[in-house]
Amino acid sequence: MLLCWRDVLLPEGEHVTEKVVRSSTMMRVVIVEDEGITRKWIKKKIEDLGMGFVVEGVFSNGSQALEYMNSHDTDVVFTDIQMPVMDGLELLEQIQAMEKQPYKVILSAYDEFCYARRAMKLGAQEFVLKPEITEESLRSILEEARKFQDQRNTLDQERLKSEGESWEASMRQLIRRAGDPDDIELIRQLEEQGIFLSFPDMILVDIFFDGVIRKKLALELLNLFLEQEQTKGTAFSCSEQEFVIFYAYEDHENSLKQVQKLRKVLKSHMGVEVYLGVSRRKQDCGWGKMYRQASMACENRRFFSIPGCQSYESMRITAEGNPSEFCFFQNIKQIGVFLGQRQYTEAQIAVERLLEAVGEAVYLYPAYVKTMCNEFLVLYLHEIWKYDLTEEEKGGTGAVELLFEQAASHFHLLKEDVLKAVSYMTQLLKRKSGINGCSAPVQEIIKYIEEHYAERISLAQISDSIYLSQSYASTLFKKETGKKFSSYLQEVRLEKSCEMLLDSRISIQEIAVRTGFFDAAHFSRVFKEWYGLSPAEYRKRIILQKGNRIIQ
Repeated sequence: MLLCWRDVLLPEGEHVTEKVVRSSTMMRVVIVEDEGITRKWIKKKIEDLGMGFVVEGVFSNGSQALEYMNSHDTDVVFTDIQMPVMDGLELLEQIQAMEKQPYKVILSAYDEFCYARRAMKLGAQEFVLKPEITEESLRSILEEARKFQDQRNTLDQERLKSEGESWEASMRQLIRRAGDPDDIELIRQLEEQGIFLSFPDMILVDIFFDGVIRKKLALELLNLFLEQEQTKGTAFSCSEQEFVIFYAYEDHENSLKQVQKLRKVLKSHMGVEVYLGVSRRKQDCGWGKMYRQASMACENRRFFSIPGCQSYESMRITAEGNPSEFCFFQNIKQIGVFLGQRQYTEAQIAVERLLEAVGEAVYLYPAYVKTMCNEFLVLYLHEIWKYDLTEEEKGGTGAVELLFEQAASHFHLLKEDVLKAVSYMTQLLKRKSGINGCSAPVQEIIKYIEEHYAERISLAQISDSIYLSQSYASTLFKKETGKKFSSYLQEVRLEKSCEMLLDSRISIQEIAVRTGFFDAAHFSRVFKEWYGLSPAEYRKRIILQKGNRIIQ
C-alpha cells in the first residue's frame, strides 16, 4: 500500500521527502467551479505554465471559497457563475468587503450580457466563456493578474509613505512577509519598541477570538499582561479577530503556564472562546518563521474546535516513540486488509474508531489529517472500481472523489463527510460483492433493478428480456440472493430513499416518485413498516443528530 505522504505539509513548507521553497513573488490562486473536470483542467494548466502561480484552493461552491479566503490571502480567483449553495456573483459581492482584493475572473458557459454586466459591476476584471479557454488565454489572464497586483502593491506602498501608516499596520505587514532573521526593517521597528533580536529567549503567541470583540480592549489586556509579567514585548492586531503578542521570558518551564494564564484573562474579559498558538524562538529562527509556526499551531486548535493553547513544538505526524512511522499508519493498513478480505463491516468500524482516535490527537497537523482521510477513501474506491458500475453508482463515487479537493476547516465537518462517504461505499461494496457471486441471469436482474428501480418494473418483464420463464427466474433469484424479487426491489428503493432524505430540499412526495412508490402515502407506510419511523420522523432525527455533532 503506497501512502501519499509527500502531499502533507510539514513546518515551514517542508515535505517528508522534499523541501519546497516558494518565491516571495509567488501568486496564490483559488478556483471555484462545481464541474470537477473543469476544475482539474484549469488547475493543471496554471501549474504547467510555470509563471509563479500556485493553486492554493479548489472549491465546488462559493461558500467554501469564501470561508477559505477570509483567512488566507488570495491574489487571483477563478469562479463559475452557476453553482450550488453560493453562486459566483454572490461570491463576488462578498469579496468586495475584503481588505485585500484578488484579481477576479468569471467563468461562464453562457454568452449573456446580463451576467457580464453584473459581474463587472461587482468588480470582476475578466469574463471568460468556458469553451474559449485555452492555454494562451490563461497565460494572458495570469499576466494581467500579476500587473494588477503589482500596481496595487505599488499604490499600497505609496499610501503607507504618504499617510504614515501606524506602527501596528507596519508590524502586520512585516511579520507576515519576514522570513530572514536579519530583516533590517523589522529589526528597526522592534528596536524602536525596546525589543532586540539579541534576546535569546522569546515567545510569540498567535491569538484568535471566536467571535466579535472590542479590538481596543483586547490590546489593552495584552499590554497589561506584559506589564504584569514585567517583560519586554509588544502586541498588535492582524485582523478583527487575530492578534499577535511576543515577549522575552526567563523561565523556560513556566513559559507555557504564562500563556495559559493569558488565555484565562482574555476569555474572562472578552466573553468569547480563545484559541492560542505558541512558538518559542530557536537558533536562526526569524520573526516571520515564528509567526508562521504560531499561526499553524493556532489553526490546529481551531481545526479540532478545542479552545486553549497549542505549542508548535508539541505538534507532530510521526508515531510516539517511533519517528520512522507515521501516526495511525497501522490503522490505515488494517482498513486495507479488511477491504481486501471483503470484511466491509469490520473496515467501516475500523474507520469509525480511527476517526474517534484522531479527534483526540490534537497534536496532528490539519493537512495531515485530511491526507490520512483521503488515503483510506482511495482504498475504498480501488475496491469499488473492480466492479462494473451503473451511471448512478458512478455519480455516487464521483461525489466521494470531490472530497479530495474540498478544504477542511473543521475536523467535525470533515469527519461527518468521510463517515457518510464510507457508509455509502460500504453498502455499495456489499451489494457489488454479492452480485459478483451470482449467476449471469441473477446479475442481469440485479443490474436492471439498480438502473430502473424508480420505474414500474416487474420480474415478468425482466424475465422476458433475459429469455427465462418468470417462475424459474423467481426461484433462481431467491436461491442465490436469499430474498424474493419484490423484497429485494423494495430494499433498494428504501435504501435510495434514505439517501434522498438527507437533502431537506427534496419533498417526501418527490422522493416517493423518484424511488418508484405509488405516492407519498404508500411510501410512508412501507418506510414506517421497515424502519419503525415515518420518512418525516427519520429526516428530523438525522437533522437533529447532525446539529448535535456541530454543537459538540
